[in-house]
Amino acid sequence: MAKIELEVGTCPTGVLLALKSVEGRVHHVTAIEMTNDEALEISKLIKQRVKENLESPEPSEIN
Repeated sequence: MAKIELEVGTCPTGVLLALKSVEGRVHHVTAIEMTNDEALEISKLIKQRVKENLESPEPSEIN
């Protein structure tokens, strides 16, 4: 199974989100530039989904 890493940094447009997948000697990187407002919206959506999962009696059914 691939190891997944997440990095958050800054960029000229605001925030840089990098997802790295490493399996053996193969590395895949997906980098997304977004404005600060876009990053805040994504953060809100993630927090909302986690809250819903924690409150659900069957979290796997929501996913």
